[in-house]
Amino acid sequence: MAWVYALWRWVRVILLLYALMLVLLTLAQRRLIYFPSRGSERDVTAAAATAGLEPWWDGDGALTGFYRPARIQPESGDESGPVLVLHGNAGYAAHRNYYAQLFPHRPVYILEYPGFGARPGRPGEKSIRLAAEEALRELASRSGPVLLLGESIGSGPASWLAGAYPEMVTGAILITPFTSLVDVARSQFPFLPVGLLLRDRWNNEVNLEGFPGPLAVVVAEEDRVVPARFGRQLHEGFRGSGRLWSVPGSDHNTLIGDLSRETWLEILHFVGAPMGGGEPR
Repeated sequence: MAWVYALWRWVRVILLLYALMLVLLTLAQRRLIYFPSRGSERDVTAAAATAGLEPWWDGDGALTGFYRPARIQPESGDESGPVLVLHGNAGYAAHRNYYAQLFPHRPVYILEYPGFGARPGRPGEKSIRLAAEEALRELASRSGPVLLLGESIGSGPASWLAGAYPEMVTGAILITPFTSLVDVARSQFPFLPVGLLLRDRWNNEVNLEGFPGPLAVVVAEEDRVVPARFGRQLHEGFRGSGRLWSVPGSDHNTLIGDLSRETWLEILHFVGAPMGGGEPR
């Protein structure tokens, strides 16, 4: 029976190592979800200025993010309200100046998350939701309903805002979104009980239930970070006015550059933000 005891010892070692891995992943999970770049306020505002963006300050003089005013005249009938960009899980807001270039006919505000760039705090679902809510309320009170754009992890706060405050939202564009963060984690770590471990769940399917649309979902066919099937499932489960765009040959980090002008104009028309009077630049 010696082999039985030896086998049991190995089983205990494996179980102990597995339990230790679960503890470490639980403690470090947000470091595996969010990858912020940090910098002083002076440095990030200088980087933003180089990218053609201006600082966006809140009522207390704290840096909320960055913005770019509209550069061309919108089409007749377009209210040209602001765009609120909720960016992905890496870098910081000033790195997303390309979204401002995609909306030359509207003022674009790119929210900085807590713990990103020069903004104090720590990133997490609760802190990002609060920052996004404050930003939406400010823009809506000042300029009327807002068009949302959520990129990757940013589809989480964008979906939550759209469902929680539909009266403040004219439409939403979700770039490489997912059904829930739990679903994505399960696909990447099928051997882990991620449903029990994850603190930040970003359940976009549930959060969008209160939003009537329009909702534009854009997925990259070759996306290995957030597989395109999650965006398709999100679109298929959405009960409001929604449309799906799938970009062949594109991956998670090249999607925006791979979008044709024709496709982008289709998306803008669908969400009620047609562009006229000039070309994106």
